[in-house]
Amino acid sequence: MHFERKQDLLGSWSESNFVNWRIDSGDEFIGQFGLRSGNVGVDANVNLSNAQKELLLWHLKLGVSMQHIQELMRVSEMKEPNGRIRTMDRVIVPKHETAATCEIPECQSCLLSRAKQRKPKVVDTKPVKSAEGAISRDKYQSGDFVSIDQYVVRNPGRLPTGYGQGSDTNMFHGGTIFRDAVSKYIYVRNQVSLGTGETVTAKREFEDFFVGDRKSPCEALSLG
Repeated sequence: MHFERKQDLLGSWSESNFVNWRIDSGDEFIGQFGLRSGNVGVDANVNLSNAQKELLLWHLKLGVSMQHIQELMRVSEMKEPNGRIRTMDRVIVPKHETAATCEIPECQSCLLSRAKQRKPKVVDTKPVKSAEGAISRDKYQSGDFVSIDQYVVRNPGRLPTGYGQGSDTNMFHGGTIFRDAVSKYIYVRNQVSLGTGETVTAKREFEDFFVGDRKSPCEALSLG
């Protein structure tokens, strides 16, 4: 006589089992070790609807495309060779009916797998030997001469806090780059606004971080 035992590996790790451990959720369990969970299916994430969260969970569990999962959630019709139309019942019965027709959310693993290498347009230039080290030629101490330049990004960047919810005006739009002429040290400060207020604040943070025990500001700043 043959006995077959099936083990539900994924179901045994459901969040409901954390109740036995007196832990509210898996995020709290991970937080006890000083780690931060990247689970977008938590209730605190308001960027995804409940239907999208359910669709994403099925995608992570089965490892198939979310378009195919939505097809399995819908009643389909199949036409047989004799012309007879046969109705196929749903393979997956979702908890939220809109999961079968909702907008497909982004999957981080899928985006990484579809990423392709792009060759930037690089122009080779030959340096002028007489001009090498002209900026730091007479500067002997770190902080004697610091170059500053600002950059602008085309796509607004998310802040390190929150789930990315909010208007584009509250996201990073560029930043300021500081470069010490002697040590070649580079300090980058992302900014929401490239105005005077945040730029001066970035300069003070650079001086506090770079100058350190010298307790004196940088002697010369050059706007690149």
